[in-house]
Amino acid sequence: DTHGRVVQPPVWELFRTWLPSCPATARILIEWDQDVPALEVLLHEAQLASQIVRESGRANEGVRQPIYA
Repeated sequence: DTHGRVVQPPVWELFRTWLPSCPATARILIEWDQDVPALEVLLHEAQLASQIVRESGRANEGVRQPIYA
């Protein structure tokens, strides 16, 4: 993960795998350090993360929605 492009499919799969074991107080950060794209791209990435959290059932347990950085 370079922090300079969209989250790649293997990273989303790792995220899905990690979610069931993450603490309920976990915070999700999508970080972009270089080549920052249009806001629409950033919001889309955050929406993907939110969707994965909802699909996992963890959203009701207090796992927070993504933070933009």
